[in-house]
Amino acid sequence: QDDSTISQSVPADATLAELTVILRNEVDLLGQAIFVTDRDAAREHLVSINTAWAYIEPLIVAQYGELADQLTYDLRRVIELARSAVERNRPADAGKANAFLRLALASLNVQ
Repeated sequence: QDDSTISQSVPADATLAELTVILRNEVDLLGQAIFVTDRDAAREHLVSINTAWAYIEPLIVAQYGELADQLTYDLRRVIELARSAVERNRPADAGKANAFLRLALASLNVQ
């Protein structure tokens, strides 16, 4: 992977709780960027979202065992909506990503 696919703002050694905060903030910022049609900012937030997700998924699998499949499925939907929002310029998908993320994170019991 080159530097354009890894966000330097997401620490590789962050905890699951820290990563979920980053993910929540980045999804929110992505929605705001799309709302004001700042495509460059939206793309940057998407890179951070993808990076955080790459770090979060194995932590969920390690921590939640059998429950991991449902949790990662729910979060994968959020990531796909964020990608769709940026790649297809769909503000509604950014809004859905934000709403679904809150529900998915609630199921992780991470505040």
